[in-house]
Amino acid sequence: MFSFILFIFASVICGLYLSYRFKLDLYFSEKILFGFVITLASFTHLAYLVSYFGGGLKLIPNAITIILVSLITTYSSFKLYRIKEQLKADFNQAKEKLKNKSEWLLPSVLIFWFCIFTILFIRNIFVLPDGLYSSTSTDVPVHYSFITSFVWGENFPPQTPLFAGEKLVYPFLSDYLSSFFISNGMDAINALNYMGIVMCSILTGIMYFFSLRITNSKNLSILSIFLLYLGGSLGFWKFFEKELPSKGYNFIKAFYQSPDLYTDLFDSNFQLYNFILGYLLPQRSFLFGFPMALIVLTILWKSIKDFKENKTDNIKNQLLIAGFTMGILPLFHYHSFMCAAIIASLWFLLFIQKKREYFTNGLYFLIPMIVLSIPQLLMAKGGLQGNTETFKLHFGWMASDNNYVWFWIKNTGFMFFLILEAILSKGTNKDLKKMYIPFAVLFLLANIISFSPCWIGDNAKVIFFWFIGSMPFIAISLGNLYKNSKVIAITIFLTLTLSGTIDVSRYLFTPIRVFRIWSADAVTMAKEIIKKTDPKAVFLTAPIHYSPIYLTGRPVLAGEHTHVCTQGIDVFSRESDIKQIYQSVDDIEKLKLIDKLKPDYALIGPPELKLISDKTFFERHFKVFIKVGEETLYKIK
Repeated sequence: MFSFILFIFASVICGLYLSYRFKLDLYFSEKILFGFVITLASFTHLAYLVSYFGGGLKLIPNAITIILVSLITTYSSFKLYRIKEQLKADFNQAKEKLKNKSEWLLPSVLIFWFCIFTILFIRNIFVLPDGLYSSTSTDVPVHYSFITSFVWGENFPPQTPLFAGEKLVYPFLSDYLSSFFISNGMDAINALNYMGIVMCSILTGIMYFFSLRITNSKNLSILSIFLLYLGGSLGFWKFFEKELPSKGYNFIKAFYQSPDLYTDLFDSNFQLYNFILGYLLPQRSFLFGFPMALIVLTILWKSIKDFKENKTDNIKNQLLIAGFTMGILPLFHYHSFMCAAIIASLWFLLFIQKKREYFTNGLYFLIPMIVLSIPQLLMAKGGLQGNTETFKLHFGWMASDNNYVWFWIKNTGFMFFLILEAILSKGTNKDLKKMYIPFAVLFLLANIISFSPCWIGDNAKVIFFWFIGSMPFIAISLGNLYKNSKVIAITIFLTLTLSGTIDVSRYLFTPIRVFRIWSADAVTMAKEIIKKTDPKAVFLTAPIHYSPIYLTGRPVLAGEHTHVCTQGIDVFSRESDIKQIYQSVDDIEKLKLIDKLKPDYALIGPPELKLISDKTFFERHFKVFIKVGEETLYKIK
C-alpha cells in the first residue's frame, strides 16, 4: 500500500510542478489533473524500465524505483516551495470562486461520480468464501494473467501468457502498474480496484475541461459528462416492451430480475455498449488511454485557438507537453494513440496557416511524439501474422443485416440529429465545425476498415473516440433545444441516457451481473502452483478465458481464441491440437500432440473435464503433482 500512496502523492506534487515549470496556461484544477496523469504515466514507464533492466519486480529494482520517485518528488517539492506565493495566489483564487454557489457544481459532480466508481469497482472484483467473483468476467481474467505474469512469472522481456512462446504485443503498462504495487505488498484486488477508482475519477474532471474548451459553458460541460457515462442505445425499449410486462408491470421486480443489459442486447444487435460498463470497468488500458488522449487533444485545441488569437507566448511549451504525453501513450493504449494521432494530423491540416511559426511550433509536438513512441510501437511489430484482418475493408461495423441506417439509429437514438443541429447551427462558429471533422472521420473509418486482427467488434475502441468527441456538440444542441422547449430537450436527453442509466444502476444495486471466475479450489491450486513450479513453466489447459493458471503468472499453451487472436496470433491450429488431446480416443495420437506442444504441466479441472473423452488418460500416463478438490495438476516433463 505504501508504493500506491507514494505514487499518488508524488504524481500530484510532481504533476503540479510540471504544470508550473512549463508555465501551462490552464485552470488551476486542470494543472492538477493533467499534471497528475502525465506524471503517473511517466513514473509507470520509469518503474517498468528499472524492472526490465534490473531483473524483474524484485526487491532491489523496486527499491531503486521508489528511491528515484522519492527524489524526484523531493526536488519538485523544493521547486514548488520557491514559487509558493504564486501557488498560494492561484489556490486562493480557486477557493474564492467556490464562494459562488454555482462553482460547486463541478466538485459535486466529481464527488458523485467518485462514489459511483467506488461502488462499481468494489463490485467489479471481490472475494467470497467459495471463490473470486467479477461483474465483468470475460476481460478480468485476461488482465489478471498479464498482471501476475510480471509479479510471479518473471515476464521480462514480456511474452504473452495467453499463448506460450509469443511476445506480448498488448499495451500492458496499465496492468504493469498494478503488478508493481502488488510486488510491493499491496493486495491484488485493491491494486486493480483502487487504480480504477482513481483514474476514472480523474477522467471525469478531464472530460469536463475538454468539453469546456469546446462549449465555453460549465453547465453544458457537466451535461457532456452524464451523456458520456450514461449514454447507450435505444435498448431501454426492450425493458418496457418485454421485461416490464413479464413481471406484471412491477418496475422493482423487473429491475432486479432482468438478466439483460440494455446497451448490450446481442440478439437485437445493440452493440454500442455503455461507456463505463463496456470499457472503463473491464478494459484496463482505457484507464490511462482515454485521459491521456483527452489531455493531448485539449492542449492541442487550446494551442490552435491561442495561435489564431496571436497568444503565442507559451504555445511551444504547451505543444511540447502534448507531444511528450503522446509519446508515452502507446504502451498504455494503442487505439488511443492512433485516434489522437489521426485527430492531431487532421487538425494540423484543417487549421494550417502560411506562417513559419505554425510549422516550427508543430515540431515541438511532433519530435517528442516520434522519438518516444517509435520504440514502443516497434515492440508491437511482429505480433501480427498472416491471419490478420487489420486494415482490411469491412463495411458497416456490426450492422450484420446490412441496414446501416437503422443499425446506427437504434444504437445511438437522436445523436446524429443533435450533432447535425449543432454543426449546422448559425451559432456554432466555423472553427468548431472544422474541429469536429476528425471525429467524424474516425466514425467513417471504423465503418469502412477493420482495425482489429480478427474481430471487427474491436472497432468500437475507435468509434468511442467519435462518441467522446460528439458529447460536447450534443450538449450544445440540447442546450439550444432547452431554450425553446424544456419538455422536448429533457425527453431526448432521457432517450440518450435511459439504457445506460438502467444498466449502470443494475450494476450498482443488483447481483444479477456477477459471475464466479475462479472457485476456491482454483484459487488454492494457483497458490500451490506459484510455490512449487518454475515461473517459466508452460501449462496445458482448456482454451478458455478463466483458467486458474491466469492467477499464477505462468503461460498457457492457448487461452480463449478471441483474446489471443486480437493480439494478431494465429491461435486456431494450436487450439485444434489441444482439443484433440482432450477429445481423441487414440492414446498414441494424444501423446504425439503432447510431445509436439511440449507443456511442462497439464491442469485438469471442471473446464477440461467437459472436453475430455477419456478421463483416465492423464492418470495412466502422468504423475499427479498437485491435487486440490476438483483441480488436478499433472507433471508432463
